Amino acid sequence: METEWVIGRINLYQLWREHPDWSARQFAHELGYSESWVKKWRRRFQAMPTPTPQLFLSQSRAPKQRQSQPHPEVVKQILHLRTSLPELYHRVAGGKLILYHLHQDTHLQAAGHWLPQSKRPIYRILKAAGYLAKRHILHEPLVRPAPLEEWEIDFGETARLGGEQGAEFR
Repeated sequence: METEWVIGRINLYQLWREHPDWSARQFAHELGYSESWVKKWRRRFQAMPTPTPQLFLSQSRAPKQRQSQPHPEVVKQILHLRTSLPELYHRVAGGKLILYHLHQDTHLQAAGHWLPQSKRPIYRILKAAGYLAKRHILHEPLVRPAPLEEWEIDFGETARLGGEQGAEFR
């Protein structure tokens, strides 16, 4: 699949060099790709003045920046809120409530520390600190009958054998 994509990009590059005045719609119609695909690759071609084989390869889809680690002071405040807020609200403080109170803290904002913008980092911090229990899903395998020992017919009712009372197919 990657080979087909590279060939399509090379074809676009050649057409773009031959017809620099064409619109994205004309390129897309000629090559059978979408206009957004054409616009994206023309931008990449314009950014690189001389073509190299690497230019036509797919770029990584990995995040460009790693997720920043929260400051220890922010972690300490999250854990403090988790233990102190139940007294105020009479319930366990979840991520949304902790997030609200975290953004109300002027001391952390003045210090310029990174504050989470969603519940997910708070959940990770609480889980790492041991405040959230691991869920253990117990799985008990079904004991299967031997082949041709039981039959099941799914017609909504149990099917009975010929003249015998009580004999049932399963």
